[in-house]
Amino acid sequence: MTAKYPDRDSIAKLLADENIPNLITDHEPLLTIPPAIEYFTKNPPAVEAPYIYCKNLFLKNKQGGLYLITAAHDTKTDYKTLCKIFKAKKDSIREADKEKLPLYLHVEPGHVNSFSLLNLSDEQRKEVQFHLDKNLVDKYKTIGIPPMNSSSTCWIKPDDLKKLLEKNGFTVNVTDFTEVKLEDKKEEKDDKKKDKKDKKDEKKDEKKDEKKDEKKDDKKKDKKDDKDKKNEEQPEPVLEPLKFDGYCIRTIEEDNQNEETDDKNAKGKDKKAVKKK
Repeated sequence: MTAKYPDRDSIAKLLADENIPNLITDHEPLLTIPPAIEYFTKNPPAVEAPYIYCKNLFLKNKQGGLYLITAAHDTKTDYKTLCKIFKAKKDSIREADKEKLPLYLHVEPGHVNSFSLLNLSDEQRKEVQFHLDKNLVDKYKTIGIPPMNSSSTCWIKPDDLKKLLEKNGFTVNVTDFTEVKLEDKKEEKDDKKKDKKDKKDEKKDEKKDEKKDEKKDDKKKDKKDDKDKKNEEQPEPVLEPLKFDGYCIRTIEEDNQNEETDDKNAKGKDKKAVKKK
Protein backbone atom coordinates (compact mmCIF):
# COMPACT_ATOMS: atom_id res chain seq x y z
CA MET A 1 0.00 0.00 0.00
CA THR A 2 1.35 3.42 -1.01
CA ALA A 3 1.43 6.09 1.70
CA LYS A 4 -1.07 8.88 1.21
CA TYR A 5 1.27 11.31 3.00
CA PRO A 6 4.81 10.01 2.51
CA ASP A 7 6.91 13.08 3.25
CA ARG A 8 7.31 16.65 4.51
CA ASP A 9 5.90 18.28 1.37
CA SER A 10 2.72 16.18 1.39
CA ILE A 11 2.04 17.24 5.03
CA ALA A 12 2.78 20.88 4.19
CA LYS A 13 0.25 20.71 1.33
CA LEU A 14 -2.38 19.06 3.58
CA LEU A 15 -2.05 21.80 6.22
CA ALA A 16 -2.23 24.50 3.55
CA ASP A 17 -5.36 22.90 2.05
CA GLU A 18 -6.96 22.82 5.52
CA ASN A 19 -5.92 26.42 6.27
CA ILE A 20 -4.12 25.32 9.42
CA PRO A 21 -1.43 27.79 10.57
CA ASN A 22 1.98 26.13 10.94
CA LEU A 23 5.69 26.58 10.56
CA ILE A 24 7.97 23.89 9.15
CA THR A 25 11.68 24.21 9.95
CA ASP A 26 14.34 22.10 8.27
CA HIS A 27 17.46 20.90 10.10
CA GLU A 28 19.77 17.95 10.61
CA PRO A 29 18.02 14.64 11.48
CA LEU A 30 16.85 14.68 15.13
CA LEU A 31 16.23 10.98 15.74
CA THR A 32 16.05 11.19 19.54
CA ILE A 33 14.91 13.74 22.13
CA PRO A 34 18.27 14.95 23.61
CA PRO A 35 19.69 16.31 20.33
CA ALA A 36 16.30 17.86 19.49
CA ILE A 37 16.18 19.74 22.81
CA GLU A 38 19.76 20.88 22.34
CA TYR A 39 19.09 22.05 18.78
CA PHE A 40 15.96 24.07 19.58
CA THR A 41 17.55 25.57 22.69
CA LYS A 42 20.23 27.02 20.41
CA ASN A 43 17.82 27.66 17.50
CA PRO A 44 14.43 28.64 18.95
CA PRO A 45 11.60 28.59 16.39
CA ALA A 46 9.71 31.78 15.53
CA VAL A 47 6.42 30.53 16.96
CA GLU A 48 4.03 31.55 19.73
CA ALA A 49 5.31 30.60 23.18
CA PRO A 50 5.19 28.56 25.28
CA TYR A 51 6.22 25.84 22.85
CA ILE A 52 7.71 22.38 23.27
CA TYR A 53 9.18 19.64 21.12
CA CYS A 54 7.22 16.37 21.34
CA LYS A 55 8.19 12.75 21.63
CA ASN A 56 6.22 10.21 19.58
CA LEU A 57 5.96 6.56 20.63
CA PHE A 58 4.59 3.57 18.73
CA LEU A 59 3.83 0.78 21.23
CA LYS A 60 2.09 -2.57 21.40
CA ASN A 61 0.08 -4.41 24.00
CA LYS A 62 1.07 -8.09 24.25
CA GLN A 63 -2.61 -8.88 24.79
CA GLY A 64 -3.43 -7.14 21.48
CA GLY A 65 -3.61 -3.60 20.11
CA LEU A 66 -1.24 -0.77 19.25
CA TYR A 67 -0.77 2.77 20.58
CA LEU A 68 0.64 5.93 19.08
CA ILE A 69 1.44 8.54 21.74
CA THR A 70 2.36 12.18 21.21
CA ALA A 71 3.55 13.74 24.47
CA ALA A 72 5.71 16.50 25.88
CA HIS A 73 9.30 15.29 25.87
CA ASP A 74 9.44 15.55 29.69
CA THR A 75 6.19 13.67 30.37
CA LYS A 76 6.67 10.36 32.17
CA THR A 77 5.74 7.58 29.75
CA ASP A 78 7.58 4.52 31.08
CA TYR A 79 5.99 1.13 30.52
CA LYS A 80 4.84 0.76 34.13
CA THR A 81 2.96 4.09 33.90
CA LEU A 82 1.44 3.20 30.54
CA CYS A 83 0.21 -0.17 31.80
CA LYS A 84 -1.75 1.69 34.46
CA ILE A 85 -3.02 4.33 32.00
CA PHE A 86 -4.23 1.71 29.52
CA LYS A 87 -5.41 -0.69 32.27
CA ALA A 88 -3.17 -3.34 30.76
CA LYS A 89 -1.65 -6.35 32.48
CA LYS A 90 1.70 -5.86 34.17
CA ASP A 91 4.65 -5.76 31.73
CA SER A 92 2.36 -6.10 28.69
CA ILE A 93 3.16 -2.69 27.11
CA ARG A 94 6.28 -2.69 24.95
CA GLU A 95 7.76 -0.97 21.90
CA ALA A 96 6.01 -2.12 18.74
CA ASP A 97 7.90 -4.37 16.37
CA LYS A 98 10.10 -2.32 14.04
CA GLU A 99 8.73 -4.25 11.06
CA LYS A 100 5.32 -2.67 11.73
CA LEU A 101 6.59 0.92 11.32
CA PRO A 102 6.81 0.89 7.50
CA LEU A 103 3.75 -1.37 7.20
CA TYR A 104 1.47 0.79 9.36
CA LEU A 105 2.92 4.30 9.61
CA HIS A 106 5.15 4.29 6.51
CA VAL A 107 8.15 5.56 8.48
CA GLU A 108 11.46 4.19 9.72
CA PRO A 109 12.62 4.08 13.38
CA GLY A 110 13.30 7.59 14.71
CA HIS A 111 10.66 9.18 12.46
CA VAL A 112 7.38 8.25 14.23
CA ASN A 113 4.92 11.18 14.30
CA SER A 114 1.25 12.05 14.74
CA PHE A 115 0.73 12.78 11.02
CA SER A 116 1.71 9.19 10.15
CA LEU A 117 -1.68 8.05 11.51
CA LEU A 118 -3.16 9.41 8.28
CA ASN A 119 -1.42 6.57 6.40
CA LEU A 120 -3.22 3.75 8.27
CA SER A 121 -5.59 1.52 6.32
CA ASP A 122 -9.18 1.12 7.49
CA GLU A 123 -8.34 -2.22 9.13
CA GLN A 124 -5.19 -0.84 10.77
CA ARG A 125 -7.15 2.09 12.24
CA LYS A 126 -9.15 -0.42 14.30
CA GLU A 127 -5.94 -1.66 15.91
CA VAL A 128 -4.29 1.68 16.77
CA GLN A 129 -5.26 4.04 19.59
CA PHE A 130 -3.98 7.63 19.52
CA HIS A 131 -3.19 9.41 22.81
CA LEU A 132 -2.35 13.12 22.99
CA ASP A 133 -0.71 14.31 26.21
CA LYS A 134 -3.11 16.56 28.17
CA ASN A 135 -0.12 18.75 29.13
CA LEU A 136 0.25 19.74 25.47
CA VAL A 137 -3.35 20.89 25.25
CA ASP A 138 -3.41 22.68 28.62
CA LYS A 139 0.03 24.29 28.86
CA TYR A 140 1.45 24.97 25.39
CA LYS A 141 0.48 27.26 22.54
CA THR A 142 2.65 25.46 20.00
CA ILE A 143 4.04 21.93 19.71
CA GLY A 144 6.76 20.54 17.43
CA ILE A 145 6.23 17.28 15.50
CA PRO A 146 8.24 15.74 12.62
CA PRO A 147 6.20 15.93 9.38
CA MET A 148 6.90 12.29 8.41
CA ASN A 149 10.67 12.82 8.65
CA SER A 150 12.90 13.91 11.56
CA SER A 151 14.90 16.20 9.28
CA SER A 152 12.06 18.71 9.66
CA THR A 153 9.78 19.89 12.45
CA CYS A 154 6.22 21.12 12.01
CA TRP A 155 5.18 23.67 14.65
CA ILE A 156 1.41 23.59 15.11
CA LYS A 157 -1.21 24.39 17.76
CA PRO A 158 -2.25 21.25 19.71
CA ASP A 159 -5.94 22.02 19.14
CA ASP A 160 -5.37 22.28 15.38
CA LEU A 161 -3.62 18.90 15.34
CA LYS A 162 -6.53 17.40 17.29
CA LYS A 163 -9.12 18.86 14.88
CA LEU A 164 -7.17 17.65 11.82
CA LEU A 165 -7.04 14.06 13.08
CA GLU A 166 -10.67 14.02 14.19
CA LYS A 167 -11.72 15.39 10.80
CA ASN A 168 -9.94 12.40 9.23
CA GLY A 169 -11.85 9.90 11.37
CA PHE A 170 -9.52 9.39 14.33
CA THR A 171 -10.46 9.36 18.01
CA VAL A 172 -8.03 11.63 19.85
CA ASN A 173 -7.68 10.51 23.47
CA VAL A 174 -6.46 13.50 25.50
CA THR A 175 -4.67 11.61 28.27
CA ASP A 176 -3.47 12.95 31.62
CA PHE A 177 -0.31 11.00 32.37
CA THR A 178 0.29 12.91 35.63
CA GLU A 179 -2.63 11.18 37.38
CA VAL A 180 -0.55 8.03 37.57
CA LYS A 181 2.27 9.98 39.25
CA LEU A 182 -0.15 11.11 41.94
CA GLU A 183 -1.37 7.54 42.40
CA ASP A 184 2.23 6.32 42.62
CA LYS A 185 2.99 8.93 45.30
CA LYS A 186 -0.11 7.86 47.24
CA GLU A 187 0.90 4.18 46.94
CA GLU A 188 4.43 5.08 48.03
CA LYS A 189 3.05 6.99 51.02
CA ASP A 190 0.76 4.09 51.92
CA ASP A 191 3.69 1.67 51.62
CA LYS A 192 5.76 3.83 53.98
CA LYS A 193 2.89 3.90 56.49
CA LYS A 194 2.54 0.14 56.22
CA ASP A 195 6.30 -0.36 56.71
CA LYS A 196 6.21 1.92 59.75
CA LYS A 197 3.27 0.01 61.21
CA ASP A 198 4.96 -3.33 60.51
CA LYS A 199 8.09 -2.15 62.31
CA LYS A 200 6.01 -1.05 65.31
CA ASP A 201 4.24 -4.41 65.36
CA GLU A 202 7.60 -6.19 65.17
CA LYS A 203 8.87 -4.20 68.15
CA LYS A 204 5.69 -5.01 70.09
CA ASP A 205 6.09 -8.70 69.29
CA GLU A 206 9.74 -8.57 70.37
CA LYS A 207 8.75 -6.97 73.67
CA LYS A 208 6.05 -9.62 74.19
CA ASP A 209 8.57 -12.37 73.51
CA GLU A 210 11.00 -10.76 75.94
CA LYS A 211 8.31 -10.63 78.63
CA LYS A 212 7.41 -14.27 77.98
CA ASP A 213 11.06 -15.25 78.28
CA GLU A 214 11.34 -13.24 81.50
CA LYS A 215 8.25 -15.00 82.92
CA LYS A 216 9.68 -18.39 81.96
CA ASP A 217 12.97 -17.51 83.62
CA ASP A 218 11.11 -16.31 86.73
CA LYS A 219 9.12 -19.57 86.90
CA LYS A 220 12.28 -21.63 86.54
CA LYS A 221 13.93 -19.58 89.26
CA ASP A 222 10.88 -19.97 91.56
CA LYS A 223 10.88 -23.74 91.02
CA LYS A 224 14.57 -23.92 91.79
CA ASP A 225 14.10 -21.79 94.94
CA ASP A 226 11.21 -24.05 96.09
CA LYS A 227 13.32 -27.14 95.54
CA ASP A 228 16.24 -25.64 97.45
CA LYS A 229 13.87 -24.64 100.26
CA LYS A 230 12.46 -28.17 100.52
CA ASN A 231 15.95 -29.60 100.61
CA GLU A 232 16.83 -27.21 103.42
CA GLU A 233 13.72 -28.18 105.45
CA GLN A 234 14.36 -31.95 105.26
CA PRO A 235 16.43 -33.16 108.31
CA GLU A 236 19.64 -34.98 107.58
CA PRO A 237 19.41 -38.75 108.35
CA VAL A 238 20.90 -39.75 111.72
CA LEU A 239 23.46 -42.48 111.39
CA GLU A 240 23.34 -45.13 114.12
CA PRO A 241 26.61 -46.32 115.75
CA LEU A 242 27.97 -49.56 114.31
CA LYS A 243 29.11 -52.74 116.08
CA PHE A 244 31.56 -55.34 114.78
CA ASP A 245 31.01 -58.95 116.02
CA GLY A 246 33.83 -60.58 114.10
CA TYR A 247 31.66 -61.64 111.21
CA CYS A 248 29.76 -58.54 110.07
CA ILE A 249 29.10 -54.95 110.91
CA ARG A 250 25.69 -54.28 112.46
CA THR A 251 24.04 -51.35 114.11
CA ILE A 252 23.63 -51.53 117.87
CA GLU A 253 19.86 -51.57 117.42
CA GLU A 254 20.06 -54.59 115.10
CA ASP A 255 22.34 -56.31 117.62
CA ASN A 256 19.89 -55.71 120.49
CA GLN A 257 17.03 -57.09 118.40
CA ASN A 258 19.04 -60.23 117.65
CA GLU A 259 19.87 -60.73 121.34
CA GLU A 260 16.15 -60.45 122.28
CA THR A 261 15.28 -63.02 119.61
CA ASP A 262 17.96 -65.43 120.91
CA ASP A 263 16.63 -65.07 124.53
CA LYS A 264 13.10 -65.93 123.41
CA ASN A 265 14.31 -68.95 121.47
CA ALA A 266 16.26 -70.18 124.51
CA LYS A 267 13.26 -69.85 126.85
CA GLY A 268 11.09 -71.73 124.38
CA LYS A 269 13.52 -74.66 124.32
CA ASP A 270 13.59 -74.80 128.17
CA LYS A 271 9.80 -75.05 128.35
CA LYS A 272 9.73 -77.93 125.85
CA ALA A 273 12.38 -79.83 127.86
CA VAL A 274 10.32 -79.52 131.12
CA LYS A 275 7.18 -80.87 129.43
CA LYS A 276 9.02 -83.95 128.15
CA LYS A 277 10.19 -84.84 131.65
